[in-house]
Amino acid sequence: MSATTKVQPTKDQMFNSLRHVLWAFADTLNRIYLPGCEWAVLGLDKSALAEGRDFVWELEPDQIDISKFAITAVMNDLYEYGINGRWDVNNDWIDLVTDTEAFLLGLPSFGLLEESGVDRSAWATGLDVCLHVLRSATARWMLDEGEGMPAFVPSSEGGLRVGFLTLGHIALLASMDEKSVRNAANPKSKDPLKTFSHGSRTYVNTDDAKDWLSRRRGFLPTQYIDKLAERDLAQVGFRSASDFGSYVRTRREKLGKSHAEIVATVADSALTASSLESLERGEFSLNQSVFFPLGAALGLNARDFATAAFQLHQKLERWAFESELQQMKAAS
Repeated sequence: MSATTKVQPTKDQMFNSLRHVLWAFADTLNRIYLPGCEWAVLGLDKSALAEGRDFVWELEPDQIDISKFAITAVMNDLYEYGINGRWDVNNDWIDLVTDTEAFLLGLPSFGLLEESGVDRSAWATGLDVCLHVLRSATARWMLDEGEGMPAFVPSSEGGLRVGFLTLGHIALLASMDEKSVRNAANPKSKDPLKTFSHGSRTYVNTDDAKDWLSRRRGFLPTQYIDKLAERDLAQVGFRSASDFGSYVRTRREKLGKSHAEIVATVADSALTASSLESLERGEFSLNQSVFFPLGAALGLNARDFATAAFQLHQKLERWAFESELQQMKAAS
């Protein structure tokens, strides 16, 4: 492990952190709602567990089972994505994260937490861990979607633009501290991170971020998980070239067919066994005459498959165009 690589919390550590956060939060609710409601919020039967204890904060941590809570499943998915780089393509980011994000980001301002009888160091440290996982997942989503964050540039250059990450985002993605990332952005450093400044802030174009992160030991490229390749193409589509390749490979293997058999079914000279292998490796290129029969050969709705492939092509072209514009601006 390099000196600048940070150790990530384990998933068990995150769950234990979440337990203390939810425990402390519930402990404060009897100040707002009915006395004793904190037991019900935690799904506990006071008569069975209290054993002479009058308050929730007197319990032992292992008496609180958080596996039944909705937020626990969400945090598991966010950990898999933000820390392990594994994203279930059937998840919808907005649906998944919105409520949990609002809850966790609001807790630092929830003053009653300071009145909880639960050990403060435990829930405060726990909240930091949960926020780290949330922010890591958010940074990865911004990177993968190519949207980044909005940044103001002079009006003569278009006003509000998107597609940028901060050095803090890069630090989360690379498992580094922000100071080390800032040092890496020095043009004189070995393999420098390309950045640009606006006002007092420093930004990184998402394409430049992907390129630099690909050479960092602490960065895990995103794997798109669709075990049975049964996604709704019309609704989900493809996230990236690697997602497209993984999907095609999974569908082909599910059918038990070789590259040669798929090529023979497509019967288009533009698709060879070699080019199909390249597609599966994430080397995406659009060929409209191929994708419709390829979708059919994979047992899919050919129209939905070809449309999703074309939409991916448009996304990749937009990213490439924006990256070229940014490079031209930097060179001028």
